[in-house]
Amino acid sequence: MKKSLQDKRNRFKMLEAAPSITASGPSGSGKSLMLMMMQPAFVNRLFSGNVGDNQTTLIRTRLMLDATMNDNEILVRVKIKPLDYVLILTHVSDVILETIYEARDDLEEFTVPEDTEHSLLNPRDQAYHFADYVGKCKAGCPTKDELHDLLAKLIDALIPNLRDAVREKEKETKTAYPKPKKKEIYEMVIQERLTNFDLAAPMNNVVDWFERLHSFIQNEIMENCEWLYDDQIYAVIDGIIDDNKNATTSHEMIENPIEALIRSTYDKKSAYSLVLDELAYCVRPSAAFLSSFEANFHQEASLGKVLRLNILDTPGLTQTGESLDVMQDTMQRNLGLKTDAFLFLCGADARKTVYDNFKVLLNQKEIKEKMNGLPVKILRTRADFRVYSRMKEICMEAEGDLSLLKENAVKYAKKAFDELVKENEEDSKEWTHILGINTQLELISLDSVQLESLVGNVMKEMKLTNKFLYDALFDIVRQVNESHMPDSKGLRYLQVKDIAKPALTIKMNTDVEVMLNLFGETMVALNARDSQNNYFQYESKRKTYHGRSVYTHKRKLEYGSGHETRAVIYENFVLHLRSMVQKWLSVFFTNRALNLQISFDNIADSESKRQAEKEAADVLMEVFLKHLPQIYFRMAKWFTYEGMRTEVEDIYKTEWAADPAFRKHMRIIMTKFSNREYWSRGLEYQIKLELNQLLNRMYFFE
Repeated sequence: MKKSLQDKRNRFKMLEAAPSITASGPSGSGKSLMLMMMQPAFVNRLFSGNVGDNQTTLIRTRLMLDATMNDNEILVRVKIKPLDYVLILTHVSDVILETIYEARDDLEEFTVPEDTEHSLLNPRDQAYHFADYVGKCKAGCPTKDELHDLLAKLIDALIPNLRDAVREKEKETKTAYPKPKKKEIYEMVIQERLTNFDLAAPMNNVVDWFERLHSFIQNEIMENCEWLYDDQIYAVIDGIIDDNKNATTSHEMIENPIEALIRSTYDKKSAYSLVLDELAYCVRPSAAFLSSFEANFHQEASLGKVLRLNILDTPGLTQTGESLDVMQDTMQRNLGLKTDAFLFLCGADARKTVYDNFKVLLNQKEIKEKMNGLPVKILRTRADFRVYSRMKEICMEAEGDLSLLKENAVKYAKKAFDELVKENEEDSKEWTHILGINTQLELISLDSVQLESLVGNVMKEMKLTNKFLYDALFDIVRQVNESHMPDSKGLRYLQVKDIAKPALTIKMNTDVEVMLNLFGETMVALNARDSQNNYFQYESKRKTYHGRSVYTHKRKLEYGSGHETRAVIYENFVLHLRSMVQKWLSVFFTNRALNLQISFDNIADSESKRQAEKEAADVLMEVFLKHLPQIYFRMAKWFTYEGMRTEVEDIYKTEWAADPAFRKHMRIIMTKFSNREYWSRGLEYQIKLELNQLLNRMYFFE
C-alpha cells in the first residue's frame, strides 16, 4: 500500500533523530560491502552496482535502517542539487586552453577537433562522466553535436589576434622569475579575454547547454518521484520488492521505477551526479543485524527501543586518484558533512602508500578539527584476505607446496592471524599518537567465504565473523547515545502526541534577543578589526588570480575548508574563512550562559514527562557543551558560505572569468560580515536548529 507524503515525512523525521555514522576510507576498503551485511538480500541485489570495482559514482549513499519497516519495503530519497557552475566553468576553461594551445601554430586556419566535446563531457580528472548518457540521444536531451558547435563558436571568438596578445603578455612577464611557460601565458590571455563582454553570449550558450542537460536529467528522475517538501530539495519514491525480484510500486506501471532509479544512479557511466548530491534509502535491517542489536542493547530493546540507524557511505578517498592531494580533498569533503561519529575503514591488505597517506591525512590539523569531540573508530577490513595471503606464504615456506595448504589450514591460519594481531597492536599505538586518544584498531572480515571454507569455526576464535563488525558498529552507537543522553537520564521514554511535529522545541525569550543583538555588534566589530589583514586584502590585489585556484577555494569553502596558493605569475591568497569565524564564535560564547525555555506541548502526560520538564534545561546545556566544537564548526560554515549561498552562486553563475568573480565574492563577504542583522538573525536560526536537534535526541521518543 502506498504511503502518504506525510507518512514519508514522519519516517524521515524519526530517522534523522537516530544516530548517524559517516563511513570514509580508500576505495575498495569495504564501505559499501559493510552496508550489504546490515540490510536485506533484495537490497543488496539492487545496489550491486555500487560495490567494489564497479563503484565509480561520486554520489553519497545513505543507508537508513528502521526496524519498523516491513519486509521487502523500501523508501528512497534523493537530494537534488542545482547545477554546479564552478565545476562546469573549470572544465570548460581547461578544454578551451588545451584545444587552443595544441593548435597554437595554426590558429588562422583552425577548426575545432571533432572529439573536443568528449573531453568536456568525460574529463580526465573523472569529476563526472556525461558522454555515454548524452550519446544515447534521448528525445529532448541536449546533443553532443550541439555542444561541439557551441564550443567551436566560443573558441572562434577567443582566437582573433591571440598570438599578438600572447607576445605582448610575454613582454610584460619578461622579468618574472621563474619565467612563465608558454602554456601559462596562453592561459593568462584567455582568462583575460573571458572578461570581455563580447564573449558573454558564446560562453553563456555553452553554460546554457549544461543547464538544459541538468533540467533533462532532473525531469527524468522526477517522472516517478514526488517532492518531499515544497523547497524541492528532496524527492522520494517508495515501493515493495516482490518475491520474484521485480520492483513494483503502488502505481500501475510496466517499468520498475525504484530499480531503474538505483541502477541509473550507480551505473559506471551515469550522468546523475550532475543532479544528485545523495541517495538515501530506508529499509528494515537484516535479521542478523537485528539480532545483534537485541544482544548489544538488551535492556533498551526490552523497554521497546527500536533499532534506527543511519550509515553514510561516502565516495572512496582514492576513487579519482591515490595522491595525497586527491585523498585530502575527498577526505575534507566527507568530513564537512554533519554527522555523529566517524568510522574509518582501510583494508588490511591496502597498499603501503595508500595506508601511509591515510595516516598523514588523519594527522592534519584541519582534519582533526572536523573530528573534534566526535566518536572515532578505525577498522582494518579485509583481514581475512590478509590472513589467507599470509597462509599461502607460510605454507610455501614450510612445505614448498601449496597443495598442502588445506591439510594444515588451521595451523597456518592461526599463525598468520597472530602475526596480523601483533602488527595491529603496534599500529594501534601509532594511531593513538596520531589521534591523541586511545585507539584500538579493529580487525574485520567483510567477505570470509574463501577463508571460512578452509578453517571453519576457527573464524570465531579469530573474531573475523559478522558478529564482530556488528559489535564495533553498536559500540559507536552507544557512544553517540551517551553523548546525547547523560547516564542518569539516558533511559527516559517520552510519548509524542503528533509525530508530524517536533517532540520538544526551544522557546526564545527576551534574554536571548538581547544576546543576539550583542552578537551582531560583536561580529561586525571583529570583522572591522580583522578583514583588511585577512580576506578583504585580496579584493584589490594587482595581479590576476588563477582560475583553478579561485574555483578550488570556492569548492572547499562549501564544506568548511580553507585554501592557500603558491603561484608564481598569478596572485596568491591564504584564506581560512571558516576557521576565522569559528575563532570569533569561541571568543563570544566563552563563559556565556544561554537562558532558554523548552516547550513540552507535544509530549503526552506521564511521570517521565514531569521528570524531564524539571531536568531538561540543565541537561540540554550539559549536552550542548559536549558538542560545542562541532556546533562551532557548523555555525562558522553556515556564516561563511551557506548563509550567503544565493548571492555567491549568482556571482559564479554570471561571471565567466575567475578573477573578477573572486573579487566580487570577497566584496559579498565584506557586505554580509558588516551587517549586524546577518549575524544576529543567522545565529537565531542556528541556535534553534542546533538546540532543537539536541533536544530531540536527549530522550527516547515513540
